[in-house]
Amino acid sequence: MKTKVCKVILMFVLVIGFGLCWLNGEGQEKQEKFTPDPIKGKYPPRTRGDGEFFGNGPHVLAKAELYIKENEIWVKLSLTETETRSDWTTFDGTWDEKIWTAPDGNTIKEILSPQSLSSTAEYTDTNDDLDVPTVKPPDGPVRSFEIMGDQFGQDHPFMNVYFNEISVKIKQGN
Repeated sequence: MKTKVCKVILMFVLVIGFGLCWLNGEGQEKQEKFTPDPIKGKYPPRTRGDGEFFGNGPHVLAKAELYIKENEIWVKLSLTETETRSDWTTFDGTWDEKIWTAPDGNTIKEILSPQSLSSTAEYTDTNDDLDVPTVKPPDGPVRSFEIMGDQFGQDHPFMNVYFNEISVKIKQGN
């Protein structure tokens, strides 16, 4: 008889506990969408040469890759600009930037979109203008890169990054 009563009480506690968790949303998954703010003014340090491209390019490679770090979404950015001849002046930088934090009490389960978690732009600069190169793939995290390569006089390359909408699956509770 005691065993039967204990089992009934245990079942009652489990059902009530599950019901309270369900009412509080504990354990439920949902989708969150956001568009990160632009990241501007990323200046890579000079790693080689005299700091002047002199109209020799540069060859430019910009990358962005999303990743999850605890309850945050981060992006790893990199920009490499290399003179196409002469003393091979090179500017090369990498940055990790937090772009979103899950609401308190939530855990990020996965990044649902964009389809590709990385974006790349690669080209050879041919002028002193701010460039907006083609981003591949077009359905990645980056909508556009703005990149300054060669300039009149000493070069100070930089990039600005503009994002597409990102969708993540989050779970309430741990």
